Amino acid sequence: MKLVLLAIIIASSVNLCFAQSDDNPYFLVSVNGKQGFIDRNGQVVIKPIYEQVESFADGLAPVKVKDKWGFIDKTGKIFIEPRFDEIRWSFHEDLASVRIGEKWGFIDKSGKFVIKPNLEYGHNFDDDRSIINVGKNSELKHGVIDKTGKLITEQLFEWSGWSFSEGLLDVKLNGKWGFINREGKMVIPAKYKDAEGFSEGLAAVNFNEEKSQWGFIDKSGNVVIPAQFEEGWYFKDGLAAIRKNWKYGFIDKQGKIVIEPKFDWTYSFSEGLAAVKFNGKWGFIDKSGKFIIEPKYDDVWSFNYGLAGIAIGEWKGGSSFPKQTLPFLDAKRGYIDKTGKEIWKPTK
Repeated sequence: MKLVLLAIIIASSVNLCFAQSDDNPYFLVSVNGKQGFIDRNGQVVIKPIYEQVESFADGLAPVKVKDKWGFIDKTGKIFIEPRFDEIRWSFHEDLASVRIGEKWGFIDKSGKFVIKPNLEYGHNFDDDRSIINVGKNSELKHGVIDKTGKLITEQLFEWSGWSFSEGLLDVKLNGKWGFINREGKMVIPAKYKDAEGFSEGLAAVNFNEEKSQWGFIDKSGNVVIPAQFEEGWYFKDGLAAIRKNWKYGFIDKQGKIVIEPKFDWTYSFSEGLAAVKFNGKWGFIDKSGKFIIEPKYDDVWSFNYGLAGIAIGEWKGGSSFPKQTLPFLDAKRGYIDKTGKEIWKPTK
């Protein structure tokens, strides 16, 4: 299911700014093909003058200038000169993953390489660990490094989650999924057809080799919610999205369905609301399943810092993805608050 979710993210061209770590969040906007930032009141705080930007984290945001990437601070001042070929994310735990030429490495906030650019790819650091790609194409494996760039274990995995969650990482070994700890020790045996990361003490796993049959385990590997769903996602705000009969709803931590599966798609709850797709359009429901914001958008993003991203447009073909061509949403994007009021009218 991880590859499916990744494809959906790429197909949606998600590039809105939410992942932040302070009380003064900035949100990405596009105007006439250029990008900048607004505050949560909809006021422009960094003019849309950049070719592309990514989210602020640790006080800095990646920006693209003349096909090169660097970083700005929250005043809009260039903090690290644009000289990198690619930056996927911003700083996390004082390090950022950047690409020069064909290789990736990690820099600190002075712009100096702490881990030399000799990696195929490196994800963000979380809990002093980063997931890296080793090899390419059919030879691609995942490994785990510390902040010195050293592999914490010689064992490589066929695939893995994007980061450790609650001290554990979901990994694929010999065609099965299990969980390792920060030291690289397998603490929950690789015996599941598929698995998601831990959240709120539980992880969704697929028990059945022949068909999708998901349930939930705790960190000792004990079954807490028996296998009974076609899909299972993360617990957030005490609820997890599940699928039954090709429709999505939500369960509580006892496995009881609290919101009936009737939606075409859904995201996890965030700040008390969940984005759901119903009859081809997106809106937001509360924990009773009631629509708080009616489904009328072509795409949305979960609420963070009181705002949610919205998109109005049409799906077109042409976005590339390994071995297939995916549609993308050619859309204007904006923001709403929890009453549905437009804080930023959709622009592109």
